[in-house]
Amino acid sequence: MLEVNYDAAMTSATYSEIEKMALRRGHFLTAARARGEQGIADFLTGNIATAKKKVVYAWTVSKLFRDRAAQIRYASMYAEGLAQIGRYQEAQKAVEEAIRTAHDTPNAPYASMAESTKVEILTQTGQYVEAFKTLDESEAWASSHHLEGHLCAAEINRGDLWNRAGKTDLAIVSYRRALEYADHLSFWRGFTSTGGSLAKALASEGHLDEALQIIDRALNANTHIPDELLFRATLLLKQRSSDRWAVSQSRMTTTSEARR
Repeated sequence: MLEVNYDAAMTSATYSEIEKMALRRGHFLTAARARGEQGIADFLTGNIATAKKKVVYAWTVSKLFRDRAAQIRYASMYAEGLAQIGRYQEAQKAVEEAIRTAHDTPNAPYASMAESTKVEILTQTGQYVEAFKTLDESEAWASSHHLEGHLCAAEINRGDLWNRAGKTDLAIVSYRRALEYADHLSFWRGFTSTGGSLAKALASEGHLDEALQIIDRALNANTHIPDELLFRATLLLKQRSSDRWAVSQSRMTTTSEARR
């Protein structure tokens, strides 16, 4: 997750190595999943054509070999990508497959990403009633399983939906709830982005003092993020040190053999 958040190119390279290792060991489903993850990372770097090929490959393999968890994931990811570029009709088909597969497969993971994308599609196409219905169902499921991360995402979606419907006062209520979840979960990126949405909504309603307070809290939340960057930098330094040690050992071995 650190690589996905900070360096999608590194993520793609990492999963490329995983794919190669899996193929060498005959783990073909793992290799297919690794290629799918490469596609997700490639999408984040803007390489949409390559991303599509890799995700569709992983998605196709998952269906052929009945890897239902992977099928749900890649159908959901494909739908999300299409929705982001405004291809809602195509996205809807992938969303329906992900949700149907999750529903029909015993012990399958909940298709939370597909449900979220479904809400986005319904919102963008003006189907507000259906969007709220989907959100209610998603939140009910998340509440019954005590999954605050899902509840946070649902409240963010609900706030965006109320905003688009012109109900700023209700959007504020949802954004506040999402902010509480994000704070409790130490979800700093979510806190920062949602704080911005809440501040804008508050300002538009004339609550300037509270909007400024939210901005200050969002800026404070943002100060937590460099700690993660420092952690990643530490990992990279360790990796480089390990690489240098390996090169040094190789040179010593070569020199020793030459002296013989």
